[in-house]
Amino acid sequence: MRSPARRAGRTGGALNFIGNLSSIATPIVIGFLVTDESFTPAFGYMPAITVAGILLSYAFLVGRVERVPERIVIDWELLITTCQLVTQRVRA
Repeated sequence: MRSPARRAGRTGGALNFIGNLSSIATPIVIGFLVTDESFTPAFGYMPAITVAGILLSYAFLVGRVERVPERIVIDWELLITTCQLVTQRVRA
């Protein structure tokens, strides 16, 4: 999926903002979770955030998925010309 050309800057800025926000929030949240000197809650937090990110990305970013028809089209003339050029360069 691509962003429209006129929104490329806005899209990139939003993605960078979200990435930087998570890099600020994660150590703070883990610091609160590890108050009893056990990292068990932190080991539960990280997979939960990962799964939430996957689900939100799928819900908002992935559009309708359609099967691509399996068709192989061979341009024989282009293939023969390319082979001839390659053999000429190898012989030279």
